[in-house]
Amino acid sequence: MQVEDRSETGAGSVGDRSEIGDRSAAELRDEVEAFARLRYFAALAFEHVAGDYPPDVVCATFRPLLERRIESDLWPEKEAAIMALAAYTEGAGMPDAMRDCYPLVVPRVMDCYADERPLLRSIACFAMPKLVGRRIRGVKDPWSRVLACTGKATRDACAEVRSIAVRALSTLLAYGSGSGAGGRSIGVSSHTPRLVDDLVRARQCDMDPETRCAYLECVSHLVGRAADSLTPADMDRLLPPLIDLWTAQPWDREGTCSSYPDNPRFTIVPITMALANIAVYGKSLYAPYAESIFSKACADIEGSSQFSLPRFSL
Repeated sequence: MQVEDRSETGAGSVGDRSEIGDRSAAELRDEVEAFARLRYFAALAFEHVAGDYPPDVVCATFRPLLERRIESDLWPEKEAAIMALAAYTEGAGMPDAMRDCYPLVVPRVMDCYADERPLLRSIACFAMPKLVGRRIRGVKDPWSRVLACTGKATRDACAEVRSIAVRALSTLLAYGSGSGAGGRSIGVSSHTPRLVDDLVRARQCDMDPETRCAYLECVSHLVGRAADSLTPADMDRLLPPLIDLWTAQPWDREGTCSSYPDNPRFTIVPITMALANIAVYGKSLYAPYAESIFSKACADIEGSSQFSLPRFSL
């Protein structure tokens, strides 16, 4: 949550390009990363405040700020309000002191999916997974629209929006659900064809290693949640590129991946875990691909054992 007053100019954000001048790309990237870390830790701190202090105490200060800034014409104030609301909801849920505020705020957050400013599109992707599935009086359950908008954002023109959208979609596919009539939970099966299209098109966009890991999780979670509504044709669009990516990676004892040598998190391991989950939940849909995957797995195990297993003499 941002607490500085930007009511006059809205200056001071990374989105303000007036002072970029001749700074190098590396300097700008470092500034963006520092700003992102500051926002992350501020939101995390507020989440703990919301969870540890009585709702009436926090809301006495937070709610007036939220209601004013969510209506602001200055996008940095609106973005800060949405991020703060997501952190508050994550920490405190939806207590009575805030309950009648959500019907005002949630439609404003949904509108940000279509905003011309990338930061507001990205903050909508970030915030809505924390708000869906909750009964909000006077607001139609946004689950279907959130899935559709988040899936579309995975192929946004802005790389940062795409990155956050892929992570948000992974969260939605893993844990999210809507609320139907009589409190009935609504899953993802009815949205499967569109989600498959979204993931196929998102794969064609550039991704950094962290986003690529989240993308693999998206495919895995979709199979886990919607295997009953996926078709063999759907799997043929989703799985072969993932298998090709996996088979191209050598098993490296040091845990690095040749495609992303500077990023130790993106190794063969997350690809293997995604394929394992797909095998568990995909069942017969997975069967046509099992032989090639099994062959590489055996080769990797055999190659690794030559280096890793101790030799004993009898």
